[in-house]
Amino acid sequence: MSRRLMGPVFVAVAALSLAACGSTLEPRGVATSGSQVQVIQGAGTPTSATGPSVVTTTSAPGTTPSSVDVLPTDGATPTIATSGEPTTGGSTSSAPTVSDHTPITVGIPYIDAATSSSVLSGIGKGLASADTLKVTELEITRINKAGGLSGHPIKPYFYDINPNTPQATYEQGTCDQFTQDHPVQIDMDPGMSLNFQRCALSGGIAGIIDTGVPGLTSADLASLPGLVYPDGISLDRLAKIEVQRLVATHWFQPGAKIGILYEESAPYITAEKDLESDLAANHIAVKDRIAMHPVASTSDLTTLLTQAQGADLRFRTEGVTNMMFVETNAFLSGFFGLEAGPQGYYPKYAFTSDEPLGNVDANVSARELEGAQFVGWVPSEDVPDTSDIPAGGKACMTYMHQHGQPMSTPNEIAGSIAICEQFDYLAAVVAKIPAGQALTRSTFVAATHAVGSSFKSDNALSVNTSSRSDGADAIRMGAYDEGCKCFKYTSGPQPIG
Repeated sequence: MSRRLMGPVFVAVAALSLAACGSTLEPRGVATSGSQVQVIQGAGTPTSATGPSVVTTTSAPGTTPSSVDVLPTDGATPTIATSGEPTTGGSTSSAPTVSDHTPITVGIPYIDAATSSSVLSGIGKGLASADTLKVTELEITRINKAGGLSGHPIKPYFYDINPNTPQATYEQGTCDQFTQDHPVQIDMDPGMSLNFQRCALSGGIAGIIDTGVPGLTSADLASLPGLVYPDGISLDRLAKIEVQRLVATHWFQPGAKIGILYEESAPYITAEKDLESDLAANHIAVKDRIAMHPVASTSDLTTLLTQAQGADLRFRTEGVTNMMFVETNAFLSGFFGLEAGPQGYYPKYAFTSDEPLGNVDANVSARELEGAQFVGWVPSEDVPDTSDIPAGGKACMTYMHQHGQPMSTPNEIAGSIAICEQFDYLAAVVAKIPAGQALTRSTFVAATHAVGSSFKSDNALSVNTSSRSDGADAIRMGAYDEGCKCFKYTSGPQPIG
């Protein structure tokens, strides 16, 4: 669950970048090879610096272990409370300071790797996802063996999300667990909705870190102190950047007829209007736009496929020549391309790092992608050339590969690096909290600003969270290359401010 055809959320599902029965979310520990299943309990502290305290249960290979601390199964809509300065982990007395070595509790929702890959394999090829559970456990163990975060061991809580249940159900269950049953101080968000983020922050979580894409406007982010996307660009900021850069590269040919597909939910509706406004400011008219059903669970895929078929026919009939998308995965662009090509319809596409391009070029025909350009800032998702990935990301890839994690698909690479990035950014934040101060909402936010541009990203070209919570600070332009049948960068880094 951490980016999107679609990515490591299959991402929520699909970004969460994804089948169990019922609607419960179960706290899970680290599944090892063989029949041993480690289940993290809801209380207690780590017994050593090498990992969380666990109890061990056994089950026969291929069976499901009995659940522990099963979440509520009601489908209630998330309760949105008013914001305010919360306690961390449910109690200020438990908040670590630099003068002690108490654990920092971290909540990690995830979709089981087998479930995610199974669902994604039914959508397209080359979409196998990173095993979030195993990669996260490996990263936490590595950090704890090295002394933790400024001396604080990480105490994780894993929760297995069932993407076959309604979004309101799994998000409410996750929020209840992280704020009430097993309160945590930090949530590693895999691409949850605005409702979950508000619920978690109002319920006492000090900070939420998401190295995926915001799917939010600047106004949304400003209303949620404590939520940070170090590698992200808000939807409205991205719209302006995308139009400016595509105008500069002459992607809008004379007489171009622009079609826009956008997700039919509040932030995307607002961002689509911003995109049209930015286009109008450059004297570019939009021929048509279509709102598309969001993908939040597996049941949404059929609806979206039907809509993509209708959008293809409508835009083809109208003579749309250039396609743009307001999304944070590749469902809209990917499904549209898969429908358009077989009909002999080949408009030019504009993409961004909000769509994992390695997944797009693996599933959409080369003929369909001719003339496509993109605005990119996440090399592991943009291009197949791993030499463009920052040094920290390469180190993460090497470490995970050495410990048995496959690195053969864009999702496996990008998903693993995103997990390393989350914890490396958290380490940078904790290091900026002054001596004697606890990890609270206020100190977390202040520390993200203090990190500023000093953080060397594993994932993005450049990061700066000194004055905003969507931290991506540079982009590169790129285009589809018909020689390699892949995407390549066509420019060096360009600051975006």
